[in-house]
Amino acid sequence: MAAPPPADAAPSAPARLQPDWLAREHDAAWRGLGTLWEDPGGGGLIGAACSGVAGTGYGCLRDRGSWARIRQLGLPVVLLLRGAEERLLLLRGLNDERVLVGSPGNELAVPRSQLEPLWLGTYFVAWPQAPTWPRQIGRDDSGPAVDTVLGLAAGVDPPYTGPGEFGVGFEDWLKAFQSSHGLQADGIVGPNTLLYLMRPSISSPTLLTHWEARG
Repeated sequence: MAAPPPADAAPSAPARLQPDWLAREHDAAWRGLGTLWEDPGGGGLIGAACSGVAGTGYGCLRDRGSWARIRQLGLPVVLLLRGAEERLLLLRGLNDERVLVGSPGNELAVPRSQLEPLWLGTYFVAWPQAPTWPRQIGRDDSGPAVDTVLGLAAGVDPPYTGPGEFGVGFEDWLKAFQSSHGLQADGIVGPNTLLYLMRPSISSPTLLTHWEARG
């Protein structure tokens, strides 16, 4: 009598976020983000920028939001996790059900439900930035930083097409841009507004929505 066909293998259980893995990834979070920005040695500078140190060559924004907000941003971020002690965790990918977390080479893909009890919405996003970049730019300012902002504004949707100066016309356009992205519509280019103006020009790194099975 022929043997019965083998039963299908049971699906493997999803990876779990173990405390020792989280501790290692806490130490590697800034370094991992630097690697994604093709600056493997830049982790210390990113960490300093996110601690409020100016002139490191990176900008950093600490913000609060949701998965949807991070997806809208479309960049890898460092999550701040709660617990007995705070932990940092690099978020590289996000889809409707799972997240890809961890530094390059040590990633885990886990259900979002595993992170949700640990994450209350705070995250850091960092990007390369000239050490002399001003903290904020407003109406009647001029110089290279204003020229850069106007160039970025010309590349978003809808683009700014007015005069090449930070006058009333650009301020009005900027307020509308800020409102459409859920930002404070104050007509001032601070870190949050700058990030959203920059986003269309950043081709890498990006927040992954598809990835090979890991973990």
